[in-house]
Amino acid sequence: MAVRGRSALRALAALAVACSQCVDAFAPSSALRPGLRPAARMPVPSGPARRASPLVLQTRPRRATFLGGVRAEAGEEALVPPPKEMAGAYVDSMEQYEKMYRESLDDPEAFWSKIGEDFHWEKRWDKLNEVNFDNDKGPVSIKWFLGAKTNLAYNALDRHVLAGKGDKVAFFWEGNEPSESITYTYAELLDKVKRFANVLKSKGVKKGDNVAIYLPMVAELPVAMLACARIGAVHSVVFGGFSAEALASRIIDSKAKVLITADGTMRGAKLIDLLNIADKANAIVDESGEHKVSNVIVVERKPCADAPKLKPGKHESFTDLVAAADKECAVEWVDAEDPLFLLYTSGSTGKPKGVVHTSAGYMVWASTTFKYVFDYKEDDVFWCTADCGWITGHSYLTYGPMVNGATQVSAHAHAMRGGGGGWVGGRARETENRGRGRDKRCGPRGVAHR
Repeated sequence: MAVRGRSALRALAALAVACSQCVDAFAPSSALRPGLRPAARMPVPSGPARRASPLVLQTRPRRATFLGGVRAEAGEEALVPPPKEMAGAYVDSMEQYEKMYRESLDDPEAFWSKIGEDFHWEKRWDKLNEVNFDNDKGPVSIKWFLGAKTNLAYNALDRHVLAGKGDKVAFFWEGNEPSESITYTYAELLDKVKRFANVLKSKGVKKGDNVAIYLPMVAELPVAMLACARIGAVHSVVFGGFSAEALASRIIDSKAKVLITADGTMRGAKLIDLLNIADKANAIVDESGEHKVSNVIVVERKPCADAPKLKPGKHESFTDLVAAADKECAVEWVDAEDPLFLLYTSGSTGKPKGVVHTSAGYMVWASTTFKYVFDYKEDDVFWCTADCGWITGHSYLTYGPMVNGATQVSAHAHAMRGGGGGWVGGRARETENRGRGRDKRCGPRGVAHR
């Protein structure tokens, strides 16, 4: 990510302070499934000691360095004070941080039960957690909020709309070209998610079924993820840069019933022919004899004249299906330990391994770490540059921010090219300038990157 100017450097300094004080600990996470690795562990909620702990900067030999307006000569250390924008944080001193951390260790049930009150539970949990790391006592197992029923899509959308925040912007989406720009409010996003959830149900998708998503960073990607969550289906997002073989192996392993893809996308002036890649992947799946995808739903972006066309009987248009779908879709209340999504490792160290993240523990983890680490406030605009093909895009673009009711900038990867963050950086600066004062946007705490 291109970074220019002192304010951006202060943002990175503040983020470095926040990250330096995150403490790893076991907390709401995911259950183990046969043949799968455990999902990410949850760090204790933490935040930067913004007034008490300045960033210590060690300069490189023979080079002076500027950070946060402080000049450090070669080989010297400099203390960089936290920027004024970091005042009033949820965790505003090291003493407060240590107090929270100690509470989480001394009485984890009280600590996490209190945090759990911030979410909607259709049925409250009977037992907070149940963990076994001793193989002699049985299979390794991590379970949280046992007996509870909830729904992550409801927590991310419905409850905000019901609270009167339907007109609040959920996403400013920026595409490959400056002319591509979409704004979704929470009410608009909820409507689209309900409709697409009904589309999935019409294709036979039900609770527990797997849905493969092979999309670029378009607005329809979080819509598809949330639609799956709404009906209790398990989504498996596959990074849009992966090959047909990589996509096919994940479809076969997950037994995905439906594949959601796009006709193509542009990276600058280059067409990425996603539909033909998806068709090749489906051919590999068919030849394997192990599985067969029942439906292929295509987001028609028509990025250029050379983009592939949909084939009747083989592909169905996302836009047409959503437009014809019923606008009401009941929430499927799921058990706390029901799977939410399946995300595969990259395969760089061997065969890709599917990691199952379960519903309640992941919801609490993603939402709480977003709140404390990024110190999100009601009028901020948050920008995470990660792709939803990776865990960062799941946790800090789709789920963590939206459960907190955040407003975000979401962008096609290539829209960030060039100095100053490309035209997405310009959009971020535009929202900041437009919101001076009470409605501050995209301040130093509002940028995250992978």
